[in-house]
Amino acid sequence: MRKILLLLITLSGTFSATAQQADNKIPSQCVEQQQWMKADFVISEQRADKVLKRSLTLWRKPNVVAHQYAQQQITQMWEHVNQRVKATRFFDAHERAIEYQPGETIHGHTDNNWPYRYQLIKPGFLASLEKTRTEGEGCALEEYYSGNIGNDSVSVVWLPAMKLLKAMTVGKNHREVRWSLQQLAHDQPAIRAFFTKRADFQSTDFADIGDDHTDPFLTNMVHQGFIEPAASGFYDVNGTAIEGSGHSH
Repeated sequence: MRKILLLLITLSGTFSATAQQADNKIPSQCVEQQQWMKADFVISEQRADKVLKRSLTLWRKPNVVAHQYAQQQITQMWEHVNQRVKATRFFDAHERAIEYQPGETIHGHTDNNWPYRYQLIKPGFLASLEKTRTEGEGCALEEYYSGNIGNDSVSVVWLPAMKLLKAMTVGKNHREVRWSLQQLAHDQPAIRAFFTKRADFQSTDFADIGDDHTDPFLTNMVHQGFIEPAASGFYDVNGTAIEGSGHSH
C-alpha cells in the first residue's frame, strides 16, 4: 500500500487552468456544504485472495480538515494558517494530542500540502487522467475519470462541487485498492462537537515531547518511535505504525 501512497503523493500538485476555472464555477449554494462536511469512506485492498479493509472519516469545517481512523483511534487534523498548514495528531483513546507548528520541518519533511489533505488527492492527479463522462448537476455533479499512471490502472468518480472523491480504484496485476464513499453529511452541530471534543484534549508541542520524562504517554511515544506525522495516520492506540494497513491517500 505504501507504493500506492507514494503514487498519489508524488504526482504533480500544480493547479491547471481547467481546475481553477472549475473551482470558480462551483454553485454558491454548494460552498457551505463543501466547507462543513463529514464523509465516511471504506478503503479496501485486495492482494490475491486476501482483502484488507479500513475505514476513514473526513471531517471539515472552514480552514480545518481532519482524517479520523476509528479502528486505530487516531485523528489527524490540519489547519490552514496564513497559507501554511498546522498539523495536530489526536490519540483519541488517550485524549492526548501532539501539535506541530506551521512550517515545522520534521526529518527533512514539511507538511504543507493543504489541497491533498482537504480533498484526499492533489489537483494534478485528475489532470493525469481522462475525463470520460459527467452525471448529475449542481452540488451532486459527478465526474468520471480513468487512465493509466505508470503500470497502474486508475478510475475515479469525483464530486467537483464538494472537492471530494466518491470512488477510486487503483489496480495492478493481482492487487487492487478501492475507495468508496459510504455516507456524506453536513450536520454543523455534530461537526463542531467533533472538533470541540478534541480541542479539550491535553496537548503537547512536538518540540517538547522529549523533554518531559515523567509523562508516561510521552515516554511511550518516544519509545515506540512516534516522531513525525504519517501520511496515512495508521497507528495503533500506542502510537505504533501499522504496516500493511491497506490505506492510501
